[in-house]
Amino acid sequence: MRNIKDNNEYGSEIKKILNNATLMGLHKNKKFLATLFDEFHITMPGHASSNKEKVKADFFTILDLFEAKYKDQADLGFHYDEDKNIMIPYFKVIYPKFTITNSQGKSHVIKDLIVCHTFRFGNGCVYPSNLWGTRLSKTHLEVLSGYNQSHLPSQKTWPDTPFYCQRFCIGSDTDVSRMLAEFEIEMDLDRYELFLFCVDSMVTWESLEGVPYIKMETITNAGSTRVTSVSDVLIDKVVKTIIEEKLPLDVDFYLDEGIYKILPNERAGEFVKKIVIRKVQFEESKRILVSRVPNTYDNYLMMKTDSSLARSTSKINSPDYIIFRGKKVYPRIIKEDSRTQVATTIEDYIVYPKFLKNVIRKLEYRIYEKAVVKNATKLFNTSSDASRSVASDTISVQINF
Repeated sequence: MRNIKDNNEYGSEIKKILNNATLMGLHKNKKFLATLFDEFHITMPGHASSNKEKVKADFFTILDLFEAKYKDQADLGFHYDEDKNIMIPYFKVIYPKFTITNSQGKSHVIKDLIVCHTFRFGNGCVYPSNLWGTRLSKTHLEVLSGYNQSHLPSQKTWPDTPFYCQRFCIGSDTDVSRMLAEFEIEMDLDRYELFLFCVDSMVTWESLEGVPYIKMETITNAGSTRVTSVSDVLIDKVVKTIIEEKLPLDVDFYLDEGIYKILPNERAGEFVKKIVIRKVQFEESKRILVSRVPNTYDNYLMMKTDSSLARSTSKINSPDYIIFRGKKVYPRIIKEDSRTQVATTIEDYIVYPKFLKNVIRKLEYRIYEKAVVKNATKLFNTSSDASRSVASDTISVQINF
């Protein structure tokens, strides 16, 4: 299955009948469904006329199970298979609000996750086939990052196709994947209820060991641009400020082959950062003051403005809806929960390491140049005295720009 929207322009008259029945709450009436199964208006992949009684019996048992377990969080839906020109029943479960966590202690609140359960008929019984998912609502940053759930593929087109479902990555050696493989060989309805509890657990856990499609941490960085280059003009501007204002170099020095150099540490970064904040316009400084991408060594993001970019680029562009428990439900964009967000301050940003390195390199050159001129002048003034004609093999660290 792909798009589960119910305002389909394709399909047949039976789709309109099913939509009306769903809006009136009659679509789960077993007599109504039995008639549709008997006349092949709805069916299961693999279903043949000789199996119809078994199909109905199994499906009605599963219908009762979903109603009992999920109550008003689940509903029966009907998906039109364009290739086979048939209507296929499935179950959609909405998880209104839950927290997804991982083994690193990180978490994220997800709202309105839709999990779709599909089925097939084989080996004489109805058994679960695949798990699909999408979101009914998202925050601005989730839209911008393409995040649905960690084990669903990224979906940047959600505002245009909000009910386009994608298949969950269930892994190759998990409770969910093992049970699905078992059911394909021999369906056990008692174990199927346990399977549903495993699905509930699966959607609330980001398995880092299973390599998620998209990690929840990408939401935080949504809308931030990766910094990969430096501006020579801005480097020269910082160095020029230091020289013209004769700023004391509040940095740590070290000796390298008799030459004093600047240590590119936090102290040097803070020294340059103060100059950047004071002398460089924001539109330029946000490419100098950066944050490190989590779990990486050399990936950095430019300084954020605020969430206005996310808000301006996040809007629903689709008239689509689904019918859920008698109502037409439309996708929506929701506000981030400010109580769970940590404000980012200027203290949280560092000078982009390549920028800092190039500023240091130019300062070191100026220091070396100054020291050479000073030593040369001293050597010239004492050249008449042979006993004092040996040049020093070190550079003076007295710096006076």
